[in-house]
Amino acid sequence: MASVPALTDLTVADLWKGVKDEDTLWGDISRESLRAVKCLLEHRMEDELTHYLKAASYTRSSYRRGYRNGSYVRRLTTTWGTLPLTVPRARVHGFTPSVLPRYQRRTDRVNTLVRSVFLGGVSTPPSRPPARRAARGPPQRHDGLRHHPHPRPGRGGLPPPAAVR
Repeated sequence: MASVPALTDLTVADLWKGVKDEDTLWGDISRESLRAVKCLLEHRMEDELTHYLKAASYTRSSYRRGYRNGSYVRRLTTTWGTLPLTVPRARVHGFTPSVLPRYQRRTDRVNTLVRSVFLGGVSTPPSRPPARRAARGPPQRHDGLRHHPHPRPGRGGLPPPAAVR
């Protein structure tokens, strides 16, 4: 049986071995945050459906407005990652959870981030460094056509072959 040394017997180096590096630490926090956000959102949607129907699950009531009709999974992309959320349904049409509007797949913060990345030019391929451009000489004429080393007939390089009669 392995024995665990007492804290007074450990050196500072031994204690630092147990400390996680920053990436692992934030990865654990991110995973736990996702789990907490998922739990919070799903419980909130269940509570909203209960309030909308005016009755909890498996409860008989004269005030009931309708019945539950299962659930479906919707993926919501957040800054921490993608969450598979279980969204409850009602047989009566008209119930929409306030925390997850219809057709929403990303949070507003992720939408803003995607917009800024796209407008920043990340979607375009990176250009060559200026030193490489200068070493290659003047820029070549570019007319928008792809130039193949061996042009094929009818593809902009050679005229199409004559029709066979």
